[in-house]
Amino acid sequence: MNSGLKPIGVVPLGEVCELTVKSIAANILGYLHLDTLILPPMEHPMYAYNERRHQYDAGAMITAMESLSFPQCDKIVGVVDLDLFIPIFAHVFGEARQGGRAALVSISRLKASLLDLSGSLEPSDGKGCQGSPP
Repeated sequence: MNSGLKPIGVVPLGEVCELTVKSIAANILGYLHLDTLILPPMEHPMYAYNERRHQYDAGAMITAMESLSFPQCDKIVGVVDLDLFIPIFAHVFGEARQGGRAALVSISRLKASLLDLSGSLEPSDGKGCQGSPP
């Protein structure tokens, strides 16, 4: 869509529903009018797990993403299905650095909110995707 600009890379970290990744890429294109490229999944980020909090450190994940080379993309959006934190907040939906080239978004608490509202989610489709609330 934008000639001359490299696409925004959308990369799952660990187990993330393929439909979720495609939806995020489509919304970047649809709302921001920026081309996207879905990248191959990266390994589960165990390096960011905090044993005491039983959550994943979003800052550590951003730092790791920024240290990697993605020559085909200008910016990267990492997508996780993990409960994230930063030291000053117990829970975050995502993290980015102003002027940085990486961002991180978690769908974990979004799913938890749906569960709180409906009481249950439909069974998984076998690909890590949950159905819509009844």
